[in-house]
Amino acid sequence: MAYLTKRAMRERGNRLLQEQRQKFAKSERQVLNEAIRFDPTTTYDVFLSHCSRDKPLVLGVKERLEEDGLLVYVDWIEDADMDRTEVTTENASRLRRRLRNCRSLLYLVTENAVRSKWMPWELGYFDGLDKGLIGILPVLDDAEEQFDGIEFLGLYSTIDVRQTKAGTRRFFVSRADGTSTSLRLIIRDS
Repeated sequence: MAYLTKRAMRERGNRLLQEQRQKFAKSERQVLNEAIRFDPTTTYDVFLSHCSRDKPLVLGVKERLEEDGLLVYVDWIEDADMDRTEVTTENASRLRRRLRNCRSLLYLVTENAVRSKWMPWELGYFDGLDKGLIGILPVLDDAEEQFDGIEFLGLYSTIDVRQTKAGTRRFFVSRADGTSTSLRLIIRDS
């Protein structure tokens, strides 16, 4: 069992930003704001719950999940006009709508996650919907590092990366009982 690493995901995210800047000579803010325009009728495979302080890392994780064929919602990309620094009823209402349009929620665990105002709220809301997989996605310093979790996160399955028989590296859902299943298969079956 292995996990995503902070370094690899930040490098991936920074590379994406750099490629877009060079290609279009745009600022980081412009690149992020134009990355995707949200379509309210779109059903996403994954709502990526994260701390906004981890933007380059989040971009790298989003791209990596998309390589596995998953459609990923990230609020500051799809809803670039929303100000997440403020907890408002308007923001909460918009996030509720977006969460209902997602088949799963992946809770991106970094050292910044404990400071997030929104992540616990997103997790609780999605859990209350009782509609899809909730997975804890740790991003660690070392791929083979032990993930001990954080109190209430132990209630949910963990997402890790494994090599398949075909030699590709895919995301798997690891449950407390020791069983595991392909993340993509679980999401697509929901």
